[in-house]
Amino acid sequence: MPSTFFLKSPNVEGIYARWAKELRPINIRIIYIEGKRNKVVDALSRTILTSNDYTDEFPEYCHVDQITGEWI
Repeated sequence: MPSTFFLKSPNVEGIYARWAKELRPINIRIIYIEGKRNKVVDALSRTILTSNDYTDEFPEYCHVDQITGEWI
């Protein structure tokens, strides 16, 4: 469900209702931007690489936390 819709809709349920409740007091304005023009958000919606196979190919993008061993 587009965020531009659920923030304006009075009848949302579940997780959308919870997000709407959190965002409405902030008086946030969300604007639809076509995917072709919105490359940053499009990249954020992609699956994150979690395999160690990619550390050799993309070392500049890979950082493993020394304590937890999780990718950052």
